[in-house]
Amino acid sequence: MTCGALIPLSFAELSAWAELHRVDDVQAPICSLADLVVLKRIVGRERDLVDLRDLDAAHGECPTVTLVGMALKHRCCTSDQTVY
Repeated sequence: MTCGALIPLSFAELSAWAELHRVDDVQAPICSLADLVVLKRIVGRERDLVDLRDLDAAHGECPTVTLVGMALKHRCCTSDQTVY
């Protein structure tokens, strides 16, 4: 991701895009695979890069345009910069 200054999204913003899944009889908000990929690309730690390779291997090439990516682009990037 190329961005002048990364302005983090709030928990409320991220949770609004979460998908509800039942886990051990409890409804749990889970981010989508595509949003997880965007978030891991943004952070870019070595562990995240390993996770991204594993996700690509397990799911094929993951989508790169998501609600999180669009929100980040809107908040911190000019038109000549890239958001995953």
